[in-house]
Amino acid sequence: MFASFNPSHRSAVDELEGLLKERTDVESFLDFSDYCKSRREIHPQVWYSAFIKAQARGNPALMNLRRPNSFALLPTLFFPDAAIQRDRGNNNNGHGQSQGQQDQSQGQGFFPNVATQRDQGNNNNGQGQGVGQQSQGFYPNAAIQRDRNDNNNGQGQPGQGFSRGKRNVPVRHTHAQRQQPDGGGQGQSGANNGAQSQCYVVDERVGMDNGVENLLWYFRQDVMLNGHHMIWHLLFPIISEKQIPRRGEFFSFFHHDILARYAAERLSNGFSDYFVTPLTLNYNTVLEQGFDSHLRDGVSTNFWIPRPSSVPVNEKTLDNNNFSKLLNLADFWKRVLDLILTGTIVINGKPVKLTYADNINVIGELLEASVWSANPSFYGQMGWHNDAHLVIGSVLSNHYAPFEKLHPQRVVYQFECIFDAESNANSFDLQGPRDLPVTVVSKYGSFVMSHINPNGIYGVMSSTATAMRDVLFYRVHAAADYMFKTYKGMALEPYQLTGGEHPLVFQGVAITGLSVHVDLDSSPLQNRDHDPPANNLRTFWNMRRFQGEGGLDFNPNMTRNAPLVDACVKFLDHDEFVYNINVENHHRDAVLAFVRIFMAPRFKPGGQERFTFEEQIPLFFTMDAFIDKIQPGRNVLTRHSQNSSLTAEWPESVPDMRDDIAAGVDDRVNCECDYPHHLLLPKGLEGGMTFDLFVMITDASQDYLAPSEDSSMSQCVPSYIHCGIMGQAYPDKKPMGYPFDRKPLLLPVQQYGGGQQGVQYRPPPTIESWVALVPNMASTQVAVIHRNVQVGRM
Repeated sequence: MFASFNPSHRSAVDELEGLLKERTDVESFLDFSDYCKSRREIHPQVWYSAFIKAQARGNPALMNLRRPNSFALLPTLFFPDAAIQRDRGNNNNGHGQSQGQQDQSQGQGFFPNVATQRDQGNNNNGQGQGVGQQSQGFYPNAAIQRDRNDNNNGQGQPGQGFSRGKRNVPVRHTHAQRQQPDGGGQGQSGANNGAQSQCYVVDERVGMDNGVENLLWYFRQDVMLNGHHMIWHLLFPIISEKQIPRRGEFFSFFHHDILARYAAERLSNGFSDYFVTPLTLNYNTVLEQGFDSHLRDGVSTNFWIPRPSSVPVNEKTLDNNNFSKLLNLADFWKRVLDLILTGTIVINGKPVKLTYADNINVIGELLEASVWSANPSFYGQMGWHNDAHLVIGSVLSNHYAPFEKLHPQRVVYQFECIFDAESNANSFDLQGPRDLPVTVVSKYGSFVMSHINPNGIYGVMSSTATAMRDVLFYRVHAAADYMFKTYKGMALEPYQLTGGEHPLVFQGVAITGLSVHVDLDSSPLQNRDHDPPANNLRTFWNMRRFQGEGGLDFNPNMTRNAPLVDACVKFLDHDEFVYNINVENHHRDAVLAFVRIFMAPRFKPGGQERFTFEEQIPLFFTMDAFIDKIQPGRNVLTRHSQNSSLTAEWPESVPDMRDDIAAGVDDRVNCECDYPHHLLLPKGLEGGMTFDLFVMITDASQDYLAPSEDSSMSQCVPSYIHCGIMGQAYPDKKPMGYPFDRKPLLLPVQQYGGGQQGVQYRPPPTIESWVALVPNMASTQVAVIHRNVQVGRM
C-alpha cells in the first residue's frame, strides 16, 4: 500500500517528479510520463502524485493540460469496496494477467484513438508491442493547449473578481437535467445507463458500524472533498525547489476553514461537541474513537486497517519505527508550544522574535514541515502534523497480515536516475532478486530501484487521499489549530478600527443593506415548496453516478469483463442563491472593492443560547471573495453563489472529456484544488438553522494583487481561496481569514457599583455590536433549511 505520509514513499514521489521535470518540453514530458505510467513496476499513486507535482511546479506550459480527476484515475481511494466488487465477473483486478492477455482484451484506455494523432501509424515509443498498443497514453495531442490567443482568465475585471473565464454565467444543471444521477467523475449518466445495470448506492448505510459519528458521512466521505485535500497537499509539498510563499499560512488557514465547516455540520446534526477535542499524541494515548473506512486498496487488494475503539498507542500497537516517532511527537509538540509562549525562535542561528503577522507562516512550516522549515532536527524533520498522521495510520499495522493476495503485489519504488542518453533499450529489464535493489534499463536511462515496505498495511490517516474520512483527522487538526490560535492570541494585536495593521474601516464606503435569496430558476425544489422568503436557503440530497471500467489502481489497461466501478453516490446539495449588497460610495470617483463573505452558526447546541462574538469568531468560515467596482453614490452589488472563489462543480467524466477533445472543445481544464460547490452550505436543520451572514468591503487598491498578464494559467485558475494560483502571488495581501483570524478588539465599558467603578475593556458582545462600529461591514441572519428529500434518482 502507498502511504503519502510515509517519508520513504514520499521520497519515491519526489524522485520521480524530478525525472519528469527534466523533460522540459511538453511532448517529451508526456511521452516519458506515459511510459512511466505503463510500467507495472511503478506504483500508480507514486506516478500520479509525481505527475501532479511536476505539472504544477514544473514547466508552465503544462498547467493547461487536461487530465481526468483523481477519483476517476484512483477510484479505490474514494469509493467503498462494495461499489467495485459487486460487478466483478472473475475477481481478477487486471494486474494478475500476463501482459499478452491484457493486450488482447484491453479496451481503449482513458482516451479514444479519435482524440489523438499520437498513436496513428507506428509510434509505440519503443515500448514493445504490448505496452505500445495500450491506446495513446495519458494525454492526446489535442489536450495540449498551444498558441492560445486569449490569455485572459477573467480576473481583475469589475464584477468578475477571481472567477474563471466563463464561470460568471451560471452553468449549474437545470431542474430537468438534475433529476437523474449523471456521469460524475467516471462514466455515463444514470438516465442513459440505469436500465443496463444497477449501481451500488453509497449513502448513510456505508459506515453505520462507525456509530453516531456516521451522521456526518456526507461530509467526511465526500469524494470531491477528499480529492481536494489530496491535491492540496500535492500542490504544497514538503520538498520544493523554491520556497512556496505563505505555505505555512496556507496550511493554517485551509485546515481551520475545514474545521469551522466541520463544526457547523456537527451543530447541524445535534452534536454538543461541535469543536472536537484536540488530540495530542503521547505514550499510551488512547484513541477512543474507532473507524472503518470500508475502502480496499486496489493495488495490494488489502483493506485499509479498521481501527477498533479504545486503542492505546504504544510499543504493542506500533512497529519500532513508528513507536520511535510517537516518542518524538511529544517533544516536538512541546518545543513548538514553547517557542510560541516565549515568542522566540532560532532561525539560521539567530534568535527571532515572533511579533510579526507573517510569522504564522513560520509556525505553519514547523507543523507541516518542508525543506524550508526552521531547525527541522529540533522541531521535527517531517513536522508534528505529518508524523501524527503516520503514527495513527500505522496503529495495529504490525498485527495485520494481508487479507487477500489475489495477485502479485505491486510495490512502491525509489528511483535514482543514472541517465544514459545513448541507451536504446526498449523496455525495463529487471535484474537481480526481487527483494534486493535492482537495476532498470530503459530508453530514458538506467534507474536503481529499491523496494519500500512491499507488505505494508495502513489505516486511512496515513494518506492525504483518505485521511479526511477518519474522525481523528479533525482532532489532530484541532490540536494544530490550537497552536495557531495561541500564537495569534498572544503575539498579535487585535485589528483596530483605524490605525495599526490592517485597520477595519474603509473610509468613505458604507454597506447599507444585505440580503440573499434563492435562485428559483435553477432550483430542483421549486415544485416541492412555496417560494422561500429572502434570507432563507435550502439544502437537500442529490445523487450522482460514477461508472468506469478501471483506474490506474486496478484494471489500468481497461481489460474487458474485468472489475467495474459502478457507484450511485448520495451527497448534500443546495439551491443556488444570490447575494444583494447595497453600498454607498462617498468618494468622487469609483473605487475598486474587495468584497469578503463569511458565515457562522448563531446559536449554541439546542438553538436557544447565542454565541458571544468572541465564541463565534473561530466558527466563521469563508463563502466567497471577489473584486467589483463601486461607482460614486448608491450601488447594488449582486453575486451569484455559482461564482464563489472557494468552490468548483463536479469535474467532467472521462467519457465527456474524450468527447470534448474529439470535438475540439478546449476550455475545461481540471484544476481540482477547489472546495466542493455542493458543500458550500452546511446541512442545516429541517426546522431551519440560523447563521450570521457577514460581508466586509476593503480597499482593493491596497489589498488586491492582480495576476500578471502573462500568466501561464489562462485556463487552470482554481478557486483561489484555499489553494492560491499556481505561479502567481496570492491575490489577497491581507492575512488569510481576515478579519476573523485574530481575537476581537476591546471596547471601553463603564462600570458602576460594587467597588468596580471605572472603565474596563471587553470585546464586543455580539456580531451586531462589532459591525455597528465599521460602516463597511454588514451582517444579517440567514436560515438554512434542510429538506430531507432526494432530488436525484437512480
